[in-house]
Amino acid sequence: MKVGDLVELSAYGRSLTCNYEFKGHVGLVIETDGSVLGLADSGASAVMVSWSGREDATFDKPAYHIRRDLKHIR
Repeated sequence: MKVGDLVELSAYGRSLTCNYEFKGHVGLVIETDGSVLGLADSGASAVMVSWSGREDATFDKPAYHIRRDLKHIR
């Protein structure tokens, strides 16, 4: 994923209870970083996403997700 990509939760991401507030929403990738959360060694990458679609405190700041939690919007 690259900065500027539009994303949504993947099937795996939707199955996680920690992502319930992002279901059905669109996000914009604003940063990618494999060193966040100690993921650099595992080959996984963290993606910071700014979510849109709701007007509550949860969406005021971007959220980090594992790459597997997300998919590109078609």
